[in-house]
Amino acid sequence: MDYVLKHKNTDFLVDEVISIQYCKICNEAYGIFRLIKSGVTSFEAVDRLARFFNMPTKAIGYAGLKDEDAVTNQHISIPVAMMPNSSTINRFNDENENKDSYINILHLGYSMKNIKIGSATGNSLTIVARNLEYNLSQILKSLGGKNKVRVCFPNFYDTQRFGLPNGPKMTHLVGKYLLDRAYEKAFSTLKEVESLDNSMINKFISNPKFFFSTLDERKLSFYFNSYASSVFNEQLNRLMDKIGDVSLHTVSGINYNLAKKITTFDGIESSSKALEYNSDSINSEGVLVHSMSSRPAVLQCYINIGNCMEDEYHDNKIALPVSFFMPAGAYATMVVRQLLCYIEHNGL
Repeated sequence: MDYVLKHKNTDFLVDEVISIQYCKICNEAYGIFRLIKSGVTSFEAVDRLARFFNMPTKAIGYAGLKDEDAVTNQHISIPVAMMPNSSTINRFNDENENKDSYINILHLGYSMKNIKIGSATGNSLTIVARNLEYNLSQILKSLGGKNKVRVCFPNFYDTQRFGLPNGPKMTHLVGKYLLDRAYEKAFSTLKEVESLDNSMINKFISNPKFFFSTLDERKLSFYFNSYASSVFNEQLNRLMDKIGDVSLHTVSGINYNLAKKITTFDGIESSSKALEYNSDSINSEGVLVHSMSSRPAVLQCYINIGNCMEDEYHDNKIALPVSFFMPAGAYATMVVRQLLCYIEHNGL
């Protein structure tokens, strides 16, 4: 099935779900903001905020990374002592809105706790899949008119984990080279993955080790985690192969074994099987920490299926809107990939 996800950013709407206990303003509190963006990575959004408000990137707390090729709504925290005033915020919003991308922040209140990685419960999503065949509508009717279906899916890390949209998926290689202390290889690979300006390349090309030492530990950890994610995916692909009755999907050079039928997961899902893998990250003191992580092999969610509609961007094809909630750390694109694979093989 030659489907298309994220044909345009508004086809992929993400709303972060997070619990925040608000308080009155005091010197020890944090300002809580809603950050809405499109066409910009979370890293780039934080970098722009830090530069504009003249604060270190570490001062801006966030619960997780949100896709660039989407419209995303998340929360950030800034210490009260560093908070910009409303006129400065308005100026930032005005200067970061254009035709192709934007960043907008809105002050919501104050909390005694800052936002950090893992603070969010999950995300609510509305996604439109495009370039689908007309017989899809007949297949959906065979479900007996259900507009909500249960989907079990392999908990792969999707392509967003390994590179930017329409770019090479190699951030896991950056992480591997860093672990091997091959800093020149890591820097050379990073130049292919991200848009480093010439001045930065010229500044650090003779000392790539120093370049990586200047990065926010959360971004540096992302490269290590990306490599760990590729190791996890390899394990999960082997597990899916062992289970059998799978369909190989290759997306941007990344392989995923998806189930043809929901019954494929009988036994695995009920036992909540988790896979263990090595995971490395940089702590707040800048020290590399080695640890073991575990991640569920299979998850499930309930998807609300909308009405099929004409796809205005692909001739003689239809588009399918879906909406659902995902726990933090899981990939909504993987849910949709598995749903469409089930539909293709009449596996629901």
